[in-house]
Amino acid sequence: MEFLAKIRTKVFASSCVVLLGAFFSNTASSYQLFYNESDFMSAAPYVAVETFEEAIPEFTAAGADQARVTGTLDANTDNGVFSPGDILPGLAVTGVIFHGRTTSLTIFTGTDFFAMNGDTAVIPSNDAYAIQVDFNPTVTAVGLNLIFETPSQDNAGITFFDENGDIVLGELEITDWTYLGVIAEAGDASISRLLFDNPFGINTGRFEAIDNVAFGNSTSVPEPSTLLMSLLGLGLLWRKESKEPEAPPV
Repeated sequence: MEFLAKIRTKVFASSCVVLLGAFFSNTASSYQLFYNESDFMSAAPYVAVETFEEAIPEFTAAGADQARVTGTLDANTDNGVFSPGDILPGLAVTGVIFHGRTTSLTIFTGTDFFAMNGDTAVIPSNDAYAIQVDFNPTVTAVGLNLIFETPSQDNAGITFFDENGDIVLGELEITDWTYLGVIAEAGDASISRLLFDNPFGINTGRFEAIDNVAFGNSTSVPEPSTLLMSLLGLGLLWRKESKEPEAPPV
C-alpha cells in the first residue's frame, strides 16, 4: 500500500504540472508562420473570421462598390455602412498616419484588384497610410489575406506587437498577394496589434488591403475556473486515497 500511495502522489503531482503548464509555461519558442489558409485554419481551428461582408456600399467607382469609414471600425461602429454587431467583438481596424494620427478606411466590394472574386476588402483612404488591426483581448493566432493593387510589383511590411507595444514579429516583407497566418507557441508573447504599411509614399497610387481577418486562440484553453475545479478534484482524490486504511498484513 505504501508503494501504491507513492504512485498516486506522483500522478497527482504530474497532473498539477501539466495543468499549470498550460497557463504558466515559460519555454522559449518561436512563432509559426503559415502562407496557406487551409494549413493555418487546421492548426488554429478555434479562431473567428471577420470578412467585412456586412458593409453597405455608398457609391460605385473603379469597378467596385465602395464605402468610407471614418475612425475605428469595430463592433460598435454605426455609420450607415456598418451597424453595431456587424464586426466581430475583439477586433478593431484603423487607418493610421504615423505618429499616432488616424485616417479613414475605404471598404471595397467587387471584382477589381482590391476584392478578389467579389469579396470585400479594407484599405486605408490614402496610399501613404497604413492599416492597424488591434485585438482585445490579446490573441495567440492571427491570419489574414494581404492584397496589393499591383501584385508582384508592390511590397509592404507587416509587424506584430504584444500588449506592451513591443515588436514580437516583424517587419515581414510581403511582395505579392498572399495569406499570412501567425501562431504563438508556448513561451511566445500573445499578439495585441498588427501594422500593415506601404513604403512607397503619398500619391504613388499603390495601396495595400486586408480581408478575412482570423483571430483568437490557437488551442481551446480551459477557463481559470475550469483549471481550479480540476485541481480541486485532484486534491480531493489524493486526500481520499491517502486516508484509505492499509490492509492488515497477511
